[in-house]
Amino acid sequence: MWRPFLIQSQLTPAGREKGLGEYFREEILKLLLALALFVLVPRAARSDDNLVPLARPGPWSGVSELIGYAGRIWFVNSVKFLDHNSADVYSYDPVSWRRKQRIGHRKAMVDIPGGAFLMGSDDGEPAERPIHRVVLSAFSIDRFETTNAEFGAFVSATGYVTDSERSGVGWDWDGKWREIKGADWRRPHGPASSILELERHPVVQVSWNDAQAYCRWRGKRLPTEAEWERAARGSGDRTYPWGNEPPRYGTRYRASYGSDKCCRADAGDGYFFTAPVGSFPLGRSPFGVEDLAGNVWEWVQDWFDPGFYRQSPAASPVNNTMGERRVIRGGGWGNNPSGLRSTLRHANPPEIGLSMVGFRCAR
Repeated sequence: MWRPFLIQSQLTPAGREKGLGEYFREEILKLLLALALFVLVPRAARSDDNLVPLARPGPWSGVSELIGYAGRIWFVNSVKFLDHNSADVYSYDPVSWRRKQRIGHRKAMVDIPGGAFLMGSDDGEPAERPIHRVVLSAFSIDRFETTNAEFGAFVSATGYVTDSERSGVGWDWDGKWREIKGADWRRPHGPASSILELERHPVVQVSWNDAQAYCRWRGKRLPTEAEWERAARGSGDRTYPWGNEPPRYGTRYRASYGSDKCCRADAGDGYFFTAPVGSFPLGRSPFGVEDLAGNVWEWVQDWFDPGFYRQSPAASPVNNTMGERRVIRGGGWGNNPSGLRSTLRHANPPEIGLSMVGFRCAR
């Protein structure tokens, strides 16, 4: 967990020497500011989950506004600080944290308002073209990808057996896809692997059929492809859920993904394979949905047709015409940044499980 830190700040304009009294006043002020960090923001609230992006501050106008650069913190009515890698400014939000404590936890689903957005990209692969206007009714989508613990509860309650368990094989990525005997949702990379201590990680090695069965058990469904892209892109004017910036700057990651060059697993984000859901709050979508880029690809409702956009209806489109593959979206832990683009469309047969594919539900 990244923490803000104090280094010497220059409270006087450049070129003016400080007197001894002024120097001591500055040191005392810095100690008071450090104390205020712990008074204003409880320890439990000092986490990435409570980071709020802010505009970069301008020159300080007095001791009430201690402005720092290159990693120095500053205070203007609340605790704020700069990321020393990017010079982006963030603030802990203790008010929101206390509100969450009163509520108990955040809503499991995010309400997405109805409206129009631009779907697709003219700069991507042929299946992403053309850009077209889509109108959707309001819907809700899971804030997080379905976890191993949640899928395990479904299996325990119903006795469900996944497609990979029935077939005896799953598909694992190690630079290319390999069919692995004994790979399933409990052993995502083969018999020697396990999900021990990975309860909050997204479930993988689940087929489209498995995902659909789980969502129905929850009284939900898989999102349509258009709903998924709406949740990720808002009005449709961004490359990734967070905007157009790359998924990594310095040591700060907005998503769990692989190497910058295609395509292999990489532990640079702290996780070689999947990450616990919600681990990258800077990658939230405009509506606050987590992990819509990276971690795992996600099954959606539609059958895949590379030419569907050229004929899809403008209102609530979904491709129900049976084909050979179902659409997956979002990219995963083995992809490069291009694979995380929110307009990218890939697909797999609906009866197979893969170690980089999971899902979330909608309603």
